[in-house]
Amino acid sequence: MVAARNVYLLIFFLLVFPSVFYPLRKRRQYTDKKKRTSFLALIGALILFWAVACALLYTYTINRQVLIVAERGAIALYDDGRSGNEPGQSLLEEGIADNALSIEGTPDGGWASFKGAKVLIPEKMLTLNEEKWYPVVLQNQDGQRLLLAMDIVEGVPKSIIRRVRIFWPDEIGDRLDRITFFTADTL
Repeated sequence: MVAARNVYLLIFFLLVFPSVFYPLRKRRQYTDKKKRTSFLALIGALILFWAVACALLYTYTINRQVLIVAERGAIALYDDGRSGNEPGQSLLEEGIADNALSIEGTPDGGWASFKGAKVLIPEKMLTLNEEKWYPVVLQNQDGQRLLLAMDIVEGVPKSIIRRVRIFWPDEIGDRLDRITFFTADTL
């Protein structure tokens, strides 16, 4: 999610700089104060347009892209576990799960040991009992891994987390041997 925000900020600045600085060079040709004011108002409207467009595209991306929804879900589940809330409550509040959300596995565990853990996102899906799941791994500084396998339904206007399976470090086994992960965030 941090990477998506940085990308859209970069896009915004790449759109705004030429849209603002080129016309500002030409502002001296407007000697009338009324024309100069309307010209500056036009530049302000253009900046506002680009800001709204980038904000809408960013919102669309974080709600629609499955791996970003999985990352948001893992962070929300971690927050629920650390604060002692009912597992999945934050998912419902963020709107990335519906009321039919089911969480399998033991949600009570050593969430505190994963403080400052890396959030690892997969390059491919995980197959469990002939079903496809998106595995998100929380890896703490000691190298222990917590696997959050998520069944995510891609939809319009949002992707929704339907089911979550929690595998604690002693339950993972060889499920992650053939999957390559990349770091998405840090808790």
